[in-house]
Amino acid sequence: MGDLLRITYEQSFFAPDATLMLWLWQQPFGSLWILGRALLTLYHWPLLGGFVLALLLTAASWLVGYCLRLPLRWRWAQFLPASAWATWTAWQGPGLYFQHEPGRATGALLLGLFVCAVDAFIISTFKAHRSRRHNVAASPASSPTMPAAPLRLILMCAFFLACFALPMAVTHLRHPYVRPLSRMQVQLLRQDWQGMVETAHDHAHLSYRPLAAFYAIALVHTGHLADQFFDIRLEYDSLRLTNRNGLPDVGSDLYTIDGDYHAGLFRPATHKAMELMTMQGPSLFALKHLTRLALLDDDWALASKYLHILRQAPFEHAFIAKYEPMVGHPELVQADPEFATVLKTVPVEDSFEGQYQQPTFLGFAAVRIKGNTPEALVQSLMANLYSKRMPDFLFRCQPLVGTTPPPAVAEGLVTQAMKNPDILRAFPTLQMDFQRYQGFLHAVSPYLHDRASAPQQLFDQYRGYYPYYYFFGNLRATRKTDDAEKSKSKAGVN
Repeated sequence: MGDLLRITYEQSFFAPDATLMLWLWQQPFGSLWILGRALLTLYHWPLLGGFVLALLLTAASWLVGYCLRLPLRWRWAQFLPASAWATWTAWQGPGLYFQHEPGRATGALLLGLFVCAVDAFIISTFKAHRSRRHNVAASPASSPTMPAAPLRLILMCAFFLACFALPMAVTHLRHPYVRPLSRMQVQLLRQDWQGMVETAHDHAHLSYRPLAAFYAIALVHTGHLADQFFDIRLEYDSLRLTNRNGLPDVGSDLYTIDGDYHAGLFRPATHKAMELMTMQGPSLFALKHLTRLALLDDDWALASKYLHILRQAPFEHAFIAKYEPMVGHPELVQADPEFATVLKTVPVEDSFEGQYQQPTFLGFAAVRIKGNTPEALVQSLMANLYSKRMPDFLFRCQPLVGTTPPPAVAEGLVTQAMKNPDILRAFPTLQMDFQRYQGFLHAVSPYLHDRASAPQQLFDQYRGYYPYYYFFGNLRATRKTDDAEKSKSKAGVN
């Protein structure tokens, strides 16, 4: 839960400046949400945030027991509210912040703690009167028989184990992607690209769009997009998220800003970050992205304004110390490793964002024709392989004729070699790949008539092999249909 609340903190904004928080103060329960966001700031350091949260839950449990005057055999019930809060938090998953107020979970906890504290104060004030009532009600004649000490100890241990395990079980069953997704998002904040790749590989059997998007971002920065992208499952399951209107949502807002930015599409990323600010108010996530995008656009005045706002938030000194020296110094911007990577795939022609299928970083790359770097060509080839646009893929392979193409590109070429024998003549090095492809077709022929029924063992056997993805991966893209969530959103690349 620590990484999840760390990302929830990034999706919120808190500052002691009343002017900056006025928009939230004026909303219903605004003061409560502000207090919740203030508590979230401790998750800038997840260990500190987790320690304080544990203290608050322990204090709340003690206060519940004190207020209810529970007898010894029912003392375990005082931990039920804390367990219910943790279970509800696990049930929400990314819904803690996705198109919802990020301070509501911690705000509700603080409200409950305040109510219990007030109740405990009133009880302690009239302690003598309440004690007499308690003694009459709990006389020995009416007191129930307590279980034997060993049995009571076993039952208490089982209860505490259940309280601890229930939120974990809810996370595992309802949102199995939450832990790897939150971890990858935290690693993205630290620019730990190799760590993101390892996290994705450790959970390769999970298949969710945000995981695939952040995995692709990491591969862009490690230089392995063309040889490792198909190492994870790409047959997407439901995220079980709802939007601000209570309707099922495919969750594209979790990754589109990051995807556009790391694909070099700075205008769409800016547009979506501003849209996020308009709909949900300022957040550290949006402000940091807008700061980077302003620096990349050489808009020093705008970058300075965003940095000024971030300076009002506690604990963001490291971000400011890193990016403030870049204001007015384009040579420092170009020298930054992350900026240098994303600048390699900046579009060389102006066009309207609405011309492309969504998400833009896929829709643009799939139809891209011009680029200044090999990285731009690789991204375009991989976007077409992913979306199975084989005619467009073959057209973009022309600059590679006579060379040894990257692994995924070579595997994509052999899937079309039977229809177009000229491919093998243009790429003589594909003979071994073509023989392997023929063996693959022979092995999977029993499943080709009903691809959806292919066993999981096929993925384990052919993990990372593009022909497996071409026939059995992302079948929704092949069928041009999608689940109920996708059907309610804008059509685009699955």
